[in-house]
Amino acid sequence: MNKRSVIALMLGMSLAGGVQASKPDDQTMAQMSAGVVQLSVAMNELALACEEMSAAEVAAARGKQREAVISDMKMSAADYDALYEKLSTEFKQQWRSGSDSQRKEACDQLKSMPR
Repeated sequence: MNKRSVIALMLGMSLAGGVQASKPDDQTMAQMSAGVVQLSVAMNELALACEEMSAAEVAAARGKQREAVISDMKMSAADYDALYEKLSTEFKQQWRSGSDSQRKEACDQLKSMPR
């Protein structure tokens, strides 16, 4: 997993963990889990689209992210996989519908992130 993916995942998990000091209820945990998956998809798909990571690197990062969400956030594997695929499809549709300049700007922003 590259450093950007780790940073993004840690940021998402720390933000999710900071939402509530007491143990979150099921609905809150589901929302936090969905947010972490959404962040993972965005970072993975953007890194792939911008050629910052290979398909194999994204697959490895996704596997680690999946394990973390399932174990730490108690999301089922089936729910994770379904949500990831849905969000990945949505990202790819939005990416294709964007202009060349929008895609270039997104890639430039990704490349400017600390490694």
